[in-house]
Amino acid sequence: MDIVYRAAVLGEFFPGEAAIVAVLLAFIPYLLLRDPMGRIARHWIARPASC
Repeated sequence: MDIVYRAAVLGEFFPGEAAIVAVLLAFIPYLLLRDPMGRIARHWIARPASC
């Protein structure tokens, strides 16, 4: 999205900056949330079914 915006509106594009933005907005949150969400999912799957 950032790449499209920069190319269309600003008329400039810097690949290094695009890579930094991608890492900051996608990869870092993935790393931070991966373990807690995995624990929640394991807890949710392992709980006994209530009848």
